[in-house]
Amino acid sequence: MDNLIVNYVPNQMDSFEFRQLFEQFGPIVSSNIVKDFVTKESKGYGFVKYVRADDAARAVEQLDKLPVYNKILRVGYSKNNPVTGVEPKARNSPPPAYQEMSEHELILIPIAPVGSFGSIEVRFLQWIG
Repeated sequence: MDNLIVNYVPNQMDSFEFRQLFEQFGPIVSSNIVKDFVTKESKGYGFVKYVRADDAARAVEQLDKLPVYNKILRVGYSKNNPVTGVEPKARNSPPPAYQEMSEHELILIPIAPVGSFGSIEVRFLQWIG
């Protein structure tokens, strides 16, 4: 496996320093510190994708439990992460206890604007159980 998850990333560490720390073990496809959407502050974890699995293995061996600033990094293999582009499996249909709401029922739901989106599909479900 060549995809790593890195936990306990210190808030002081920026994306450049994060990438440099991992590049010493081999070429990297991508690296990312996960940040809060609103505040843009680090959530304390990130992902690294290596070109070669053996480089990823060396990074795990050398960097797991490494003290960095005021934290101790935990580095391990990731099964599913944003760096790889693998998305969670979506359900094809809602559970039987739910039904899709009609346009008339949707008028009754207050929706506040939260920003602009590209093209999205929204499905509103109503509990019927």
